Amino acid sequence: SIRLVRVAPRRCHEAIAVEIVDSVLGSVALFKALSYIWRADKPRHSVSCGQPALEVGHSLWCALRHILDGSVEQHVWVDAICIDQYNNTERAQQVHSMRQTYQFADQTIIWLGM
Repeated sequence: SIRLVRVAPRRCHEAIAVEIVDSVLGSVALFKALSYIWRADKPRHSVSCGQPALEVGHSLWCALRHILDGSVEQHVWVDAICIDQYNNTERAQQVHSMRQTYQFADQTIIWLGM
């Protein structure tokens, strides 16, 4: 199983609001997989995901703001959000299955810009 980020519709000036949903790979509705520059970049930005809000790096935040169509709900797989970064066992399992995750994605987006 994997986690996906359900992104709520929003206006371009509104904050990004997400919900993390558990899914079974292969039986999931369409989702996008996002690949981006991962680094410990500053500034950090908040993404609304219940309490407390998630803190994401500038590169990921820019990618989410630019690639997501704010008029419709979307499902996205983003490693920094969908993988529990504090659980070494889960992280190892999910990294091992990343190839499958990208294969099952309806669309893979590679974000190089800021």
